[in-house]
Amino acid sequence: MDNISAFGDWNQSILIAKDEAFFKEDNEIILSGDAEVRLDLLPNPRIKVYVNNIQIFEYETAYQLSCLAFQPLDLELKNVKKPIKGSMSENNIFNSKSFVWSSHEPIIGVGDDDTQIQYVVFHLLNFKKVLKPVKLKCENWIIELLPSQKYEERFKKLENYGGYAITHHGCLKKVDDTPFSSKEAEEILFALFLFFSFAKGDQCGAVYPMGFDPSDNKVWESWYAPHVTSFSNTTSWFVELYPKHLEDLFFGFMHKLHESGWKDTFRRVLYWYYTANNSNIDSGIILAQTALEKLIYMYFKGNPIDGDAAKQLKKLLSELGIPVCINLDTPELLKLAKEVNKLVKKKKEEEKLLDIKTKNRPSKWTDAPNALMEMRNYLVHPEHKYDPVDFRPAIYETKTLGLWYLELSLLKLCGYSGEYHNRLTSKWVNQIEHVP
Repeated sequence: MDNISAFGDWNQSILIAKDEAFFKEDNEIILSGDAEVRLDLLPNPRIKVYVNNIQIFEYETAYQLSCLAFQPLDLELKNVKKPIKGSMSENNIFNSKSFVWSSHEPIIGVGDDDTQIQYVVFHLLNFKKVLKPVKLKCENWIIELLPSQKYEERFKKLENYGGYAITHHGCLKKVDDTPFSSKEAEEILFALFLFFSFAKGDQCGAVYPMGFDPSDNKVWESWYAPHVTSFSNTTSWFVELYPKHLEDLFFGFMHKLHESGWKDTFRRVLYWYYTANNSNIDSGIILAQTALEKLIYMYFKGNPIDGDAAKQLKKLLSELGIPVCINLDTPELLKLAKEVNKLVKKKKEEEKLLDIKTKNRPSKWTDAPNALMEMRNYLVHPEHKYDPVDFRPAIYETKTLGLWYLELSLLKLCGYSGEYHNRLTSKWVNQIEHVP
């Protein structure tokens, strides 16, 4: 991977290919020009085709030319098999003989779905500051990950200013070194997107993967930029100083993905996870609970359990060996639970004295899953049945609790028994402990 070590400097547009571009109408070329395919990193990563030196056929007026931007046309490149679906983002056809075409989906720049590949080289945007080589293995695949040779310069700029840069380069191949199809490559690259996003606590996937044959000839390329946010030191279960934790998790993670129904479940749950992790506090609580409810549904599928969402979550956590009590790890939530239970006791005494039964009366908080679900209800329902108790001081801890439950549940479902960063109890950034 030495030949691509300088690839992807901080916030710099990356030239991927040069070609000839054209539009067709009724199978006739109506416009052509010189094209550069680029991965633009600003304002956010996107594959764009810059077309210059345009030659125009059939169209004579500025109005006719400007209408091209609104026609349902696909841009075609001479050396790319399929038309590129997208839209014209910068239209200067008449004045400067140029325009920019923004792609709406991945482009197979070289090869096709049946292309046979010996190994794939890929890149990661804005991954965590893992500075040691990482080797991920599962039954059929081996993936090697290395930091960019310019990692010091790039991470310094990312940490100071945010933005985007290629931080790592990877290589994937079969364990037995046999060839595989580009379709298989795309499937494993999607699995790596889920895996690295879980490790980072935010979206992180392969950029511009390239497939090579046994003679190191490039036979396949996918021009693709996954959704990635500007760099920040996002909290997650994984601490960048301990890359072995990635290696320890990978086999179980991949095995779980191959179980029936779990690939789609992980796709949905991890989307809600990293969105919650990077959302404001209120949204984070709601999204974390949504993800947990999806895990509950899938885990008990075919054997549904009785009870409300809190009881179902308690059942899931208990079976996975995850603590469910409210304790001093969440002091504000513990204080709130005591106030709630005091109010519940008072309400019951009033009902008994007056011989009445209050509609939608508050219930006692018996454990942390109960508190998490009630906090979510407090945020989304207009009626607050626990008035006058103030929930606000415990909201931040509740979000942290929900994300902690989500991370531990996913780790446990993958059979992981190693060390992790406990966001609930850690006293410093890189502190780790064994999963319970």
